[in-house]
Amino acid sequence: MERDLFERERLAALYSYRILDSGAEEAFDALTKLAANICETPVALISLLDARRQWFKSYYGLTPAQTPREISFCRNVVQDRQVLIVEDALQDPRFADREAPEQPSIRFYAGAPLINVGGHALGTLCVIDQRPRQLSHAQLDALVALSGQTVALFELRRKSIELESERVRLHWTIEAAPSGILMVGESGEIRLVNEQVERLFGYDRAELIGRSIDLLVPHKLRSAHAGHRTSFQKAPEGRDMGVGRDLFGLRKDGSEFPVEVRLNPIITDSEGKLVLASVVDITERKQAESRLRASLDEKETLLKEIHHRVKNNLQIVSSLLNLQCTSLRPEDSRAFLESETRIRAMGLIHEALYRSDSLSWIEFRDYAESLGRTLLSAYLKASDRIRLIVEMDRLPLDIDTAIPCGLMLNELITNAAIHAFPDNREGEIRIGLRWKSDEQLEFSVADNGVGLPPGLAIDTTTSLGLRLVRSLAEDQLNGSIRIVDGEGTTFEITFPARKERGKSAIA
Repeated sequence: MERDLFERERLAALYSYRILDSGAEEAFDALTKLAANICETPVALISLLDARRQWFKSYYGLTPAQTPREISFCRNVVQDRQVLIVEDALQDPRFADREAPEQPSIRFYAGAPLINVGGHALGTLCVIDQRPRQLSHAQLDALVALSGQTVALFELRRKSIELESERVRLHWTIEAAPSGILMVGESGEIRLVNEQVERLFGYDRAELIGRSIDLLVPHKLRSAHAGHRTSFQKAPEGRDMGVGRDLFGLRKDGSEFPVEVRLNPIITDSEGKLVLASVVDITERKQAESRLRASLDEKETLLKEIHHRVKNNLQIVSSLLNLQCTSLRPEDSRAFLESETRIRAMGLIHEALYRSDSLSWIEFRDYAESLGRTLLSAYLKASDRIRLIVEMDRLPLDIDTAIPCGLMLNELITNAAIHAFPDNREGEIRIGLRWKSDEQLEFSVADNGVGLPPGLAIDTTTSLGLRLVRSLAEDQLNGSIRIVDGEGTTFEITFPARKERGKSAIA
């Protein structure tokens, strides 16, 4: 079983060279001739052992290109992977029973195994004579050395096949590329184009090879293009050409079309600095962008109107709740008042979005200051004794973040004004929003009041307001809450920042 496995692996290695049944090659023929001359024999062979035959890649002094495997001396060499010398086949007991009707006159045989880099014996380099003889040490050493040179030729052949296969794959990859591919020399001459370039620019390949790349650049852009090409040659690195400006290509019929170009330098020993350019026709993209821009303008107008109407509807709901409070007992009206302030907090966000230049985010500092002062003055009647301090950068928040933060701000300011400053005490409430790290924002509301009641925990509290704050922070913002209780109370809500929001805030 092990021998069968080894033989399968050996044959797989042999087939990987794609050499069986190949034509004559001068390099191999030179080795067999040299082996025969050194060993002073009339015949020398490069013999490869296939599954059922012995095939000769090169033969000197012998006509047959192959013989059956079972009558070959080479199979012994391949099996033992050692040099085999038979000085007289008729007298050698190892071959006394050998029948070889195709080669009745072989008396002397010396073969060195052809062992590749993987350790597999592919065949032999052997010399043959029709009479008994011996080899000197020098002749034997030369035979072994020449067998190594034969294997080296095999490896070169395989590498050549691999390179050719890679070249073919590269060729078809370039031809099949959906974008136009051009190879341009250091002086701007076109060296290579693919089929897509022919389609894009309307030229046959033969009309482009050897011509200047300026042929494909509109006349009004050629002087600037020469400067850009020189700049690229001074600092060659992969880049998108024309970032921040529109680029155009020039077709054979004189028409222009918008393009996107990607440049990559290729430095070679033989051809110097080359540039591989990828060209994409973006006509359809430009048309789609134009249609999308017009559609977005329409939707922006519609969305502004929606925010305006939502804000108005929330104001109506807030007013209805306020009217309902007048017909309730004081202890019952508090719940309606809390709901009214929450609705007003959301309405302020929609109003801010309606007035904003962007319909996707608002400046939260302005919103927080407006909401805080409205709560303290209009609802809590505490603006004369509680000072509001807003300490935050001008960070834009999108609506999905601003609404939870606004509702939490509403609850925490309300709780602080009602519970942190009993008996009409004076104090202050601080609101903060800052970057805690490159990935996280920290929103905080702090007061210098009397602090939380002993034993109060946000995880177990029955307070609807604090339960709402926890739910908004954890479920809506995927954040966490930290409460610092000492000289007053501080609520710190940390939550992940969105990348697009972070970029706009930094800008």
